[in-house]
Amino acid sequence: MIRKMLTIAAASVIPMTGFVGAVAVGAGTAGAAAPVVAAATCAISGAVTFDGGISANGRIDSSKTSTSTTSLSGSGTHCQPTVLNQNITQKSAKCADVTLVPAEVLGSLLTPAATILPGCGPDAKGKPSKLYETGTAWGFVGGVDVKGVPASTTDGIKLALKKGVPYSDNGVALTLLVGSVTADLPGTGSACGAEAGFTLAGTVKKSATATWDLNLCLLGDTGPGTTDVFLTDIATAAIHTVTGAWSDGLSISTAIVDPTTATLHIIP
Repeated sequence: MIRKMLTIAAASVIPMTGFVGAVAVGAGTAGAAAPVVAAATCAISGAVTFDGGISANGRIDSSKTSTSTTSLSGSGTHCQPTVLNQNITQKSAKCADVTLVPAEVLGSLLTPAATILPGCGPDAKGKPSKLYETGTAWGFVGGVDVKGVPASTTDGIKLALKKGVPYSDNGVALTLLVGSVTADLPGTGSACGAEAGFTLAGTVKKSATATWDLNLCLLGDTGPGTTDVFLTDIATAAIHTVTGAWSDGLSISTAIVDPTTATLHIIP
């Protein structure tokens, strides 16, 4: 489905958008300082708010970055109440560098109505646009190239979390290092089943063996023209990219996490 952005939010989506840079993380150095890691299974709830929203045309302006806001809580075995409450800032892409390419949307390979987003074309003098874009639904499904290279809407999330996520596991302070972030749509192997979302995974700092994963499954949403079903609205905006209905009035401002499917696992 996806070429490995947020929506977001959350980015949006997520806005995603930007939904940019890879970060290498390791397991840390094990030894006397290695933490005692207890197994944890947490149900996750909360929301992701996308800077500028996620839409067919995205946000096109002079902003070089976009910032999504996460507000996640956990409940269950060895779960801390606040899992991740922070801003995630990602780089926006230069309009002149962005090309829309065919992408797989819910099992079908679709072609966008144009290779350049409206508003990203040359100026009145024929010179390349100096604006930046972020938050396209087409970027979430993997249909954006930047300078000819497939653009990930999720690398920016990874970069923003490069210092890891602080976590209290059964009273032991851990740092969850983010090794990968991928976008999920329904299909074989999707961690979110019939929903869309993200999967984050990695290792525990200073532990030789411990790993973790977070399936951030998004069910509802808010914003102009939305239906309160995140997957429906992402798919609709993507289809409008195919038909050329760029100004469809649909913009996902916030994605709501489904606590019945969104889970955090810590594995010693």
